[in-house]
Order: sequence, then structure tokens, then C-alpha cells
Amino acid sequence: MKTIKKTLAGLLLGAGIIGSAHAVLLSDLTAGATIQAGDKLFSGFEFIFLDSTDPSITDAAILSSIDVTPIDDGSLSPGPGLNFSVSNSALGIEGDGVFAYIDFSFGFNVSVTDPTMSIDGNRLSLAGSIGRSADEFLDAGLFVQDTFFDSPGGATIGSGNTAEFSALFSADPTTDDTLSDVGLPLLSSLWVEKNILVWASDFGESANLSNFTQQFSQQQRIVGVPEPAALSLLGIGLLGLWRTRRRADSQ
Repeated sequence: MKTIKKTLAGLLLGAGIIGSAHAVLLSDLTAGATIQAGDKLFSGFEFIFLDSTDPSITDAAILSSIDVTPIDDGSLSPGPGLNFSVSNSALGIEGDGVFAYIDFSFGFNVSVTDPTMSIDGNRLSLAGSIGRSADEFLDAGLFVQDTFFDSPGGATIGSGNTAEFSALFSADPTTDDTLSDVGLPLLSSLWVEKNILVWASDFGESANLSNFTQQFSQQQRIVGVPEPAALSLLGIGLLGLWRTRRRADSQ
């Protein structure tokens, strides 16, 4: 049975389509595969950039260490989305005495396949750990920022969304905004650019991003109902027709 499942998954991946019951590596998605969660199709995945103080960290290693799984509980909010699980501490860094970091970014398109649904919001969350070996200086953290566009390189939509878990000069985290929701105008598709920053400063400090999620809330729309402006024009037209007929009857 396991062999059959692996064969089916391989055939789906070869066709460039991953169904809602399957997970796929981010490296496969950036190679052209797509993944679907509920009525949301995620496609056009693209590696954008990588910058790090550790030269041994490569984009290939990161992309092949992130397992992407569809999220769909059938709800309108927080809605269908993707879970990104990071293995091999691919987004982990050790302090170098100055400021060690990984700055990684990728993008993708999300579109509605159900014409009765519209995207109206975004939920972003992250999980991971920060630490130090001594109760002294601490500057380490995890940060994920989403920017929304109408197309790759196009106009921005909304103010974006950010989640962060970090600490500064304290044994306890000073920033714990690991879950964030923002509203969006009603959309049938959008481009998401995701920027990830993981950092640690002094020796003995560490930061590791192990998981982050992306979900899109939605609302149902009535297909075929005219917009208010169209209804106004229709009303004006009917009023004109009524006046014309009234004049004709009075003559």
C-alpha cells in the first residue's frame, strides 16, 4: 500500500499537481509543481533571494528542507492555506559574536477555483525557538513578513502581514506576535512575497524557525447579481421608459 501511495504521489508531482491530501517539498513547487487546499490553488512558486552570514547555507538546502502541506478544515475563516514545516534546522542560525542571520524570500500565487468565493483576509503564524547559553546579552529572533501584490512585481495590495518571536536584553521574549490576521479587499487571486529573517548575535545564542503557516479567509459571493452601480443605471432606464409611456398615453 505504501508503494502504491508513493507511486501515485510521484505521478501527481510529475504532472505538476499536488492534491489536498498530499505534501510536497518547496523545492518541487519552485520547480513548477502546484498545490491545492480546498478551493485555493497555489502556483507559480518562485525563489527570490537568500542572504546569510553563514556561507554554507544555500537556497537549495533550504528549499529541499521545507515540506509544504495543504490546510483545509472547510471553514471560511481562517480558511484554506499551507503549512510549511522546516527540517534539518535549515532556517536555524548560531550567534557569531556580532550579528548572524539568514534572510530568505520566496513568492507564490494564490487563486480561487470556486467562482462563488472571494479572498478577504490573511492569517500568518510561526513557531520556533530562541535561546542562549548564559543569562547575559540576548538579541535573537524569528520574523516572517508577507507582502501582497496583484501580480509578480505589480502593485501592492493592503499593508501586508507580519509575525515575530524575538528577545532583546532579556531572558524572556520581548516580542511574541506569532499569530497575525489582516483584512484584504475581495480578491479572486493575488501574489504573495514571503520574507523570512532569522538572527542571533552573541556566541551561545541561537534561533531556529521550525514552522510557519499561511491561510486565506474567504467569503461567499452571489454570482450574477448586478453591482449597485448597474442597478442604479437600470432604475434610471426604467424611470425614463415609464415617463415616455406616460407622455404617449396623455397625448
